[in-house]
Amino acid sequence: LERVIRDKGNQMKLGVDDQEWELLRQVQESQEVKGDREYQILVGTRLVYEYRDSQGSWFQVNPILAELGNLI
Repeated sequence: LERVIRDKGNQMKLGVDDQEWELLRQVQESQEVKGDREYQILVGTRLVYEYRDSQGSWFQVNPILAELGNLI
């Protein structure tokens, strides 16, 4: 299972450009996505997931990408 996750993460990161990496770092720090364009890019491509509960919504980097450790 770990190999499959790592392989999927490596495949995903090939499609992430420098601007998207910067946006992912910002989401990791703030748990927010700022702007409609950024929302479409990050959530639309499943690089970031949006979570909701009774207190509102927040965002987190796709756990597969987060496991790669390239965001710091």
